[in-house]
Amino acid sequence: MTARSIPTLASGQCSVLCVEGDTGVVLNLSGQRAMRDEVAFRVFNDEAEAVEWARQTIAKSPLWECVIYNSDAVRIRVVNNPDAVVAHAGSRKPPSWWDQLRQRIRLSK
Repeated sequence: MTARSIPTLASGQCSVLCVEGDTGVVLNLSGQRAMRDEVAFRVFNDEAEAVEWARQTIAKSPLWECVIYNSDAVRIRVVNNPDAVVAHAGSRKPPSWWDQLRQRIRLSK
Protein backbone atom coordinates (compact mmCIF):
# COMPACT_ATOMS: atom_id res chain seq x y z
CA MET A 1 0.00 0.00 0.00
CA THR A 2 1.33 3.47 -0.85
CA ALA A 3 0.22 6.98 -0.01
CA ARG A 4 -1.99 6.95 -3.09
CA SER A 5 -3.56 3.47 -2.85
CA ILE A 6 -6.70 2.66 -0.89
CA PRO A 7 -6.26 -0.49 1.21
CA THR A 8 -8.36 -3.60 0.67
CA LEU A 9 -10.81 -3.81 3.56
CA ALA A 10 -13.17 -6.39 5.01
CA SER A 11 -16.88 -5.64 4.88
CA GLY A 12 -17.81 -2.95 7.39
CA GLN A 13 -14.30 -1.58 7.78
CA CYS A 14 -13.40 2.00 6.89
CA SER A 15 -10.19 3.78 6.01
CA VAL A 16 -9.29 7.39 6.72
CA LEU A 17 -6.95 9.59 4.71
CA CYS A 18 -5.76 12.91 6.18
CA VAL A 19 -4.85 15.85 3.98
CA GLU A 20 -3.94 19.48 4.53
CA GLY A 21 -7.22 21.33 4.16
CA ASP A 22 -5.91 24.29 2.21
CA THR A 23 -3.48 22.46 -0.09
CA GLY A 24 -4.82 18.91 -0.37
CA VAL A 25 -1.39 17.47 0.37
CA VAL A 26 -1.63 13.88 1.64
CA LEU A 27 -0.30 13.28 5.16
CA ASN A 28 1.35 10.08 6.37
CA LEU A 29 0.51 8.24 9.60
CA SER A 30 2.67 10.60 11.67
CA GLY A 31 1.09 13.74 10.19
CA GLN A 32 3.97 14.71 7.92
CA ARG A 33 3.64 15.20 4.17
CA ALA A 34 3.50 11.70 2.71
CA MET A 35 6.15 10.61 0.26
CA ARG A 36 5.05 8.42 -2.65
CA ASP A 37 5.93 5.11 -0.93
CA GLU A 38 4.57 5.89 2.56
CA VAL A 39 1.41 4.48 4.09
CA ALA A 40 -1.19 7.21 4.51
CA PHE A 41 -4.47 5.38 5.23
CA ARG A 42 -5.60 4.46 8.72
CA VAL A 43 -7.93 1.45 8.95
CA PHE A 44 -10.85 1.16 11.40
CA ASN A 45 -13.29 -1.64 12.13
CA ASP A 46 -16.41 0.46 11.57
CA GLU A 47 -17.60 3.89 10.46
CA ALA A 48 -18.37 5.14 13.98
CA GLU A 49 -14.79 4.45 15.10
CA ALA A 50 -13.39 6.18 12.00
CA VAL A 51 -15.62 9.25 12.47
CA GLU A 52 -14.72 9.55 16.15
CA TRP A 53 -11.00 9.36 15.36
CA ALA A 54 -11.39 11.92 12.55
CA ARG A 55 -13.25 14.35 14.84
CA GLN A 56 -10.56 14.04 17.51
CA THR A 57 -7.86 14.57 14.88
CA ILE A 58 -9.56 17.70 13.49
CA ALA A 59 -9.97 19.05 17.03
CA LYS A 60 -6.17 18.74 17.48
CA SER A 61 -5.24 19.84 13.93
CA PRO A 62 -8.01 22.11 12.60
CA LEU A 63 -6.26 22.77 9.28
CA TRP A 64 -6.51 19.10 8.29
CA GLU A 65 -9.32 17.25 6.52
CA CYS A 66 -10.06 13.59 7.15
CA VAL A 67 -11.67 11.70 4.26
CA ILE A 68 -13.42 8.47 5.24
CA TYR A 69 -13.82 5.62 2.73
CA ASN A 70 -15.92 2.48 3.12
CA SER A 71 -14.82 -1.07 2.25
CA ASP A 72 -15.83 -0.49 -1.40
CA ALA A 73 -13.38 2.46 -1.60
CA VAL A 74 -16.26 4.95 -1.83
CA ARG A 75 -15.85 8.26 0.00
CA ILE A 76 -18.62 8.35 2.59
CA ARG A 77 -17.71 11.37 4.70
CA VAL A 78 -15.30 14.29 5.02
CA VAL A 79 -14.56 15.65 8.49
CA ASN A 80 -13.03 19.12 8.53
CA ASN A 81 -13.12 22.56 10.08
CA PRO A 82 -13.89 24.85 7.12
CA ASP A 83 -13.79 28.03 9.21
CA ALA A 84 -10.20 27.35 10.30
CA VAL A 85 -9.08 26.46 6.77
CA VAL A 86 -10.64 29.58 5.25
CA ALA A 87 -9.22 31.82 7.99
CA HIS A 88 -5.77 30.33 7.49
CA ALA A 89 -5.92 30.68 3.71
CA GLY A 90 -7.03 34.30 4.02
CA SER A 91 -4.20 35.14 6.42
CA ARG A 92 -1.43 34.08 4.05
CA LYS A 93 0.32 36.71 2.02
CA PRO A 94 0.41 36.27 -1.74
CA PRO A 95 3.74 34.81 -2.90
CA SER A 96 6.48 37.26 -3.74
CA TRP A 97 7.96 37.39 -7.23
CA TRP A 98 10.95 35.45 -5.87
CA ASP A 99 8.75 32.66 -4.50
CA GLN A 100 6.88 32.50 -7.81
CA LEU A 101 10.16 32.20 -9.71
CA ARG A 102 11.42 29.42 -7.42
CA GLN A 103 8.13 27.56 -7.88
CA ARG A 104 8.40 27.79 -11.68
CA ILE A 105 11.98 26.54 -11.58
CA ARG A 106 10.95 23.65 -9.34
CA LEU A 107 8.07 22.69 -11.66
CA SER A 108 10.23 22.84 -14.78
CA LYS A 109 12.65 20.18 -13.49
